[in-house]
Amino acid sequence: MINMRASERFVIPMAALWYKKGRSFFSKGGYDEEFYPIINISCGGLLFSTNNPLRIKTEVFLKIFYPGEEVLFIIKGRVRRVSTSPGISYKYMIAVKFDPFGEKKWQNDPSCLEKIKNLERLFLKKEEEAFGTSS
Repeated sequence: MINMRASERFVIPMAALWYKKGRSFFSKGGYDEEFYPIINISCGGLLFSTNNPLRIKTEVFLKIFYPGEEVLFIIKGRVRRVSTSPGISYKYMIAVKFDPFGEKKWQNDPSCLEKIKNLERLFLKKEEEAFGTSS
């Protein structure tokens, strides 16, 4: 199990998502037509902006993408926190904790975790180069 606090948060410039509420990938209703900016992401979850408040514990499916790429992956999680946004573009910030990764039917595909880790290496390295920091 990934500890959300133990994994480093990073920013993917211009990354966004579509989401839908539901218990399964095939749940009634489609993805919201509007896409929403991802504020930050980690191996344990992500934070995104929206104008639609979601309830704590709501199950969501997230289609993650960023410019130059098709949909990177679809991942399932649960809303952990909802707060008002300090910006003027969106009203809310939604924190989602990813469901566990594994081979069981109800778990997220482990390949999604690998994609997040690869993005983490790529974008943390770019951040370090931009700000002249190194671990």
